[in-house]
Amino acid sequence: MLCIKNKLTTALLSFCFINVASPAFSQGTTTKNPELPKLFASSGGTQAVKKFEKQLLAEYSKKLTTTYEKIPDAFWDDFFNIMTPDGEIESLFESTYGIYEQYFTPDEIKLLNRYLTVPVLQKWIELSPKINQEQALLLEESSKGLLEDPAFNGKLEKLGEKYIFDKARQTISKKEQKKSNPQTK
Repeated sequence: MLCIKNKLTTALLSFCFINVASPAFSQGTTTKNPELPKLFASSGGTQAVKKFEKQLLAEYSKKLTTTYEKIPDAFWDDFFNIMTPDGEIESLFESTYGIYEQYFTPDEIKLLNRYLTVPVLQKWIELSPKINQEQALLLEESSKGLLEDPAFNGKLEKLGEKYIFDKARQTISKKEQKKSNPQTK
């Protein structure tokens, strides 16, 4: 029983260390630019933080339940209270603000903030992940249909004959020439 408690304590401490210490070791740096939090929020970063937080907690709770069979319900209340203190996860993302500064000047960040207040751009930011997902699914389905299309396969075969088989014939012919004339390099 003591071994299980030690493992659980070690696992929780590791998780806490990763969440608290990661900002100190990340490539990005916390910035003094007051425009960056606004850019982060208006470009969907705040929503991403909340989604990331839920995924992170779900993954970690899954890991705990597979490692330890009988975890009391009261533990989970305490666990979520410990893991989601105000600003803890957000501070991870604040540490990435320096990355924005690598690619955008302060004036560009101000300009982005101004443009991102336009309602149609907000809608685009909100819908982009869904649109990208739908596009990917449609392209995947379309490409499957294309690969099963006899007309396309005929064109592909002709292309293969033109490039692959001709090159194979050239390689064979060069090998035959070398055999018949060993002095040619």
